[in-house]
Amino acid sequence: MRKWIITIIAAIMAIGVAFIVWSNYMINQGANPIADGSNEYAILLGAKVEKNGEPSLTLLYRLQEAERYLKENPHVTIVVSGGRGGSEPISEAEAMYNYLVEAGIEEDRIIQEDKATST
Repeated sequence: MRKWIITIIAAIMAIGVAFIVWSNYMINQGANPIADGSNEYAILLGAKVEKNGEPSLTLLYRLQEAERYLKENPHVTIVVSGGRGGSEPISEAEAMYNYLVEAGIEEDRIIQEDKATST
């Protein structure tokens, strides 16, 4: 009887280890999405806008990457998404739109979604 219990516990532990290995593999597969320009649209999520209307450092990093991506993929339209928080003078979408237009991205390639309150 005792041998059966040890065998069952060992089997459960082996299944647990296999599940952890499998789930770790699946997580790693999704951790590095490939943005290869094959899609017509991209979504850029907002982040804090400073009191002077400039993007926060977090938002600036996102915008710099979006700018690079859009210049490499001129057929892609981007949706900039982010509402206006209590201390923000403009919506995150508007701040992102302004940045990208100033960076040379055509206005008709940018869609503003300025109602979002949370990602």
